[in-house]
Parts: sequence; C-alpha cells; structure tokens
Amino acid sequence: MTPPRMHAALATAITSVVFVMAAMLLSGGGASAAPNLVANSTFDANVSGWVAANIDTTLSFDGTFGNPSVGSAKVAATSGTAPVAAEAITDAGSCIVLSGAGTYNLAADVLLPMTSDPASTASVTVQLYAAAGCTGAAGSATSPAVAPNAAWQTVATTIAVTTELSA
Repeated sequence: MTPPRMHAALATAITSVVFVMAAMLLSGGGASAAPNLVANSTFDANVSGWVAANIDTTLSFDGTFGNPSVGSAKVAATSGTAPVAAEAITDAGSCIVLSGAGTYNLAADVLLPMTSDPASTASVTVQLYAAAGCTGAAGSATSPAVAPNAAWQTVATTIAVTTELSA
C-alpha cells in the first residue's frame, strides 16, 4: 500500500500582506505529543521548502516579525483583482508522506496587519493526495478564516485520513 501524501498550504485571500510563523502538521489527537511533519515550519532563517503557489503571490523571508521569536514567511499579493488568493505551499517536489490512517492537525500562527484591506482573510488548507508527486486529489480541509488583527492569530484545521486513502 502506498501511504497518502499531502501538501500543507497557507491559503489567504488578501489584497496586501500576511506574515506566517510556525506552520505545523501534526499526526494524532494530542498536539503536544505529536511530531511536526512540516519541514522548515518555523521560518527561523528562510522560506526554504516553500513556494508561492500562483503568479499573484510573492513569498519571502521576513526577519522583523515573529511569534515569539523573530522570523516569518511573508506572503504578499502582488497583482490581480482584489481579493487575490495569495498562497504559499510546501514545495511540490517534497510532498509529506503520511504514516497512514488517523487524524492530522494543521495549524499556523498568522499576522494579518490592521493596515490590510478589511476584506482580507487568512486560513490554512491541507490537501491530501493518493499518489506520489502529489497527484490524485483525495480530499482537503480548510480552517476558518481570520480577519486583520493587530495580534498574531492561530488558524487550524483537522482532517481524518481513512485506510481507503492508503489503498
């Protein structure tokens, strides 16, 4: 059986900028005991392993913001008609192979500055795939969206992986 693969996506519908710190994909119900499956999830020094998902997005490291330590991924909408779906995803060449059936939790700390368009939102999405190379879409889950706020906010979602995905 081939284990399911997934992409961790930081999806936003913004007209300006969102900062992301600590993207985590955790297996199992207890977040404190589960290992983080996302490489370079804290963006301490760079955004290695992450890519901008569309032409309306730029992705860069920002050393001025962080939660609690400095360092974050800066996802910015650069063009298009508002709201622009600016997205950063784990690099397509490095799908995360899941260990099998179970519950997976995806969370990220985001800062969507008050200077953003009031209609801007930020959320996280986990996309499951049934085959190597992140092909054969097999389900997804998206967190509730958050609006601009002066403080860091946590966005999170959970997805159940069934044994059928491993077939």
